[in-house]
Amino acid sequence: MYQNASLVGLKLDKGTQVADAILESEVQDKEANDLFNEAVQLGWNLEMDWLWLATKVTRFSQRYYCLEQALIINPESQLAKQGLKMLKSNPGQMLKF
Repeated sequence: MYQNASLVGLKLDKGTQVADAILESEVQDKEANDLFNEAVQLGWNLEMDWLWLATKVTRFSQRYYCLEQALIINPESQLAKQGLKMLKSNPGQMLKF
């Protein structure tokens, strides 16, 4: 929203920066949620798609579902197994592969 503020000489206060960061995060969460719903409806069948999506969604249940789908597609997936292990040890942790 204010990405070019420095170019026009505007100084943003911390409150505005925090509000912008929260808004951007909410937009990303909605986009990830929309992708999750699309993936479920379309029945994505690529392991890497599910692993990637697991790193984007914010809800524990969605991350878990994505990893489970990756394991259904490839029961030997070390990344999916690693992700599930991370989720079980720290459910609030975002996944990074």
